[in-house]
Amino acid sequence: MLDLYRNRASAKVANCLDWRTDTVEVEGRTLPSLFQNPPAEGMGDATFRIELLPEPDGKRLVLRFLAAFTGPTANGARLSVLIDGAEAWSSTQTTQPAEPADVALSTWAGRTVTLTLRVDALGDASNDWVDWVRPQVLLVDGD
Repeated sequence: MLDLYRNRASAKVANCLDWRTDTVEVEGRTLPSLFQNPPAEGMGDATFRIELLPEPDGKRLVLRFLAAFTGPTANGARLSVLIDGAEAWSSTQTTQPAEPADVALSTWAGRTVTLTLRVDALGDASNDWVDWVRPQVLLVDGD
């Protein structure tokens, strides 16, 4: 439905040491990702303005991605997804393997929102090479 990787140029990037395309190997497959390196102090943001379509019956909107590091991190990082400035998902990740995530977007269906990918280095940005792997807004079967 909406691929943030393909729409990366539209992101407003603030306070990131680096923001670029990358690839990550997951289970023997090379996948596209958005690489985001936060500053040692504060948070790095990449904000998209997106239009979320209404949900058809039996479907729900989610932001789906894998959160990964491309190398060993010193102390981990806190990754967050914000919708219109409010935190919709967060995880403190300290290990290198990719972690899957689905962020429910039903509350905002049918609206234009700001969606922010935020990374916090937790006071030490050493090797906080965070990758948002295949971040996509999708319609999935409802639960």
